[in-house]
Amino acid sequence: MVFSSCKKTPEPPIVLDGNWATMAQPTFSARYNASCFTINDIAYVGMGEDNTGMKTDFYSFDGTTWTQIADFPGGGRIDNVAFTAAGKGYIGLGVKTEVSGQVVYDDLWEYRPSTNSWTQKASHPAGGLYGAAAFGVDGVGYIATGQNSNAMRLNEVWQYTPVNDQWTQKIDFPGGERVFAQSTNIIGKGFLIGGLGYSDIWEYDPILDVWLNRANFEGAERRGAALFTIGNKSYYGLGFEDGEYFTDLWEFDYHANMWTEQKSFEGTERSQMLSFGINEKGYILMGRGTLDTYSDFWQFTP
Repeated sequence: MVFSSCKKTPEPPIVLDGNWATMAQPTFSARYNASCFTINDIAYVGMGEDNTGMKTDFYSFDGTTWTQIADFPGGGRIDNVAFTAAGKGYIGLGVKTEVSGQVVYDDLWEYRPSTNSWTQKASHPAGGLYGAAAFGVDGVGYIATGQNSNAMRLNEVWQYTPVNDQWTQKIDFPGGERVFAQSTNIIGKGFLIGGLGYSDIWEYDPILDVWLNRANFEGAERRGAALFTIGNKSYYGLGFEDGEYFTDLWEFDYHANMWTEQKSFEGTERSQMLSFGINEKGYILMGRGTLDTYSDFWQFTP
């Protein structure tokens, strides 16, 4: 009698896409909740908060070198918006906590790289706001959702046109009132992702003034996440929720309307970090964890 057995071949390990590499740390102070916009493959980062308080310093990074530029003149704050439109950077809104209470800002400032200068522009017409999302598409800026000085969460959307320094209210965001959503632009469309209590993603068509619900984020709900865009794909991950910090990273393919998990972040888990994409690379800088504010700098290659 002959006996035979069949042994199941083990499944090969799943290999996730992407590679992480450490970069030389910049010389400015470690911080979290800072701001960033990109112009012509140069990142402009600054502000935020370190162990001495809120900051106003700003720096540019071209993929190799950090250069200090003019300080932001509007005063220290956090939870402000940052976007790029018509070759210029914009910083505005936000909140600052003082002994007497919160100061919620309604101002907007324009940065011109050609003159290394800031200019105050028309204030947000609906008043002070913080925790809003912002993106620039085809030379125009958009600010959506957020929370006002009365702690009311909003679903309003406002368009800022630099050429005439004017604001125009657009159709309300249909995903509901929310705060701390994140945003980017991909091939002529704006995208709003997540927010406190949400894990959905919405696409905004500025020509039609309509929002479209896209494939929901497949990872855990979170806030303070990293978000950067390379070509027609965006990358979203890290952050925290309910005391848990994450290191996962996910790719959103605009054309396929699909999320794919990438290789996890190889640094210490964190949230409220700086993140940006330039020169076909993604970058994560600094941020805050359970017990520490980090100073390290990482590059992601898809």
